[in-house]
Amino acid sequence: MSDASIYRLRLYDSGGDGWQGTTYTVSNSSSYKNTGEGFVVATGTLTDGSESLEWLCLTDGCYELAVSGGDALSEVGFEYVSVLSIMCHEIATPFTLICPLC
Repeated sequence: MSDASIYRLRLYDSGGDGWQGTTYTVSNSSSYKNTGEGFVVATGTLTDGSESLEWLCLTDGCYELAVSGGDALSEVGFEYVSVLSIMCHEIATPFTLICPLC
């Protein structure tokens, strides 16, 4: 796909028992100032275990990554990295991130 980038979303759980209801949602966004708008392009969760990788191919633009919900947020984390190994963010939840910055 031209004009697109590949991102690696590493999901991890320090308790080793999955995200227990926590989910991630990736939505398109018109700018870094506008959160909560746009349409959903990907969703997921870590169903069990301590780590998983998700690969996302996104057309160039702004995207909002929201990680929220669940019963054990203190155990949940993620790492969002472009195929060029440019770190967008790594942080505990709940969190909303727009990447790449527009």
